[in-house]
Amino acid sequence: MAQIIVPRNFKLLQEYEDGEKGKGIQDQNHANFITYGIESPENPDLFLHKWHAMIIGPQGERMWSIKIFATDRYPFEAPRIQFVTKINLRCVDSKTGLVNARAVPEMSGGWNPQSSTIARCLVGLRKQILQMDFRNQPSQDSAFADINLG
Repeated sequence: MAQIIVPRNFKLLQEYEDGEKGKGIQDQNHANFITYGIESPENPDLFLHKWHAMIIGPQGERMWSIKIFATDRYPFEAPRIQFVTKINLRCVDSKTGLVNARAVPEMSGGWNPQSSTIARCLVGLRKQILQMDFRNQPSQDSAFADINLG
């Protein structure tokens, strides 16, 4: 049976709607700790490239701001992700804040154009955050330099 490929913008519009309604994060362990949407809803990028997210740590102690870029190849490749708020995490470049997709299972070997989403990438990042050493983290006010992801 042939697989049906949903056009890129339709998939991203569905992800945007799910994010706005709080339905995008299926895992209840993470649902109330991740928010995401397009970067500028009042002046949206017509191709839905630029997104923004927030991940909240355990007990709401820390929050991280994240930039997301869905390339023109999305959903056939994972989005590019950069932490805005500085973080010491093994899958994040310590100089740029860029996420190494190969170090996040939800963004690498397990990536599937039909079922993988931006939300699943964010859940994968939060899972790694929950396992990190919270004693060795930069100030909540420090930020990585802004990088053009696309």
